[in-house]
Amino acid sequence: MVREPMTSRWMPGKAPSGPIGHPGQSSAQLEGPSGAPARSNTMTAEIINLRRARKAKARADRARQADENRVRFGRTKGERKKSKAESTAAARRLDGHRRDEDRSGEEH
Repeated sequence: MVREPMTSRWMPGKAPSGPIGHPGQSSAQLEGPSGAPARSNTMTAEIINLRRARKAKARADRARQADENRVRFGRTKGERKKSKAESTAAARRLDGHRRDEDRSGEEH
């Protein structure tokens, strides 16, 4: 069994002296096409401001709720007035067709 020298191993407080990579990875894989060290293919996360993200999410939620309310309750003033006038006219028409005995409350 062959052991590598202690200088190439990581030790707390000291930087590693050898090439850094995955076990079984050759030093040729650690270099880019120009011979310079290759960059890692790991993705870096986008830094976001949590307060702004939270406020943006709340804004989007309010906008979505407003859209739902517009669909559910969204009638113009003219539509509401027309509907009320139609229902009032229908009630008047129905009352006009009642028989007199129904108005007095007597039954036959």
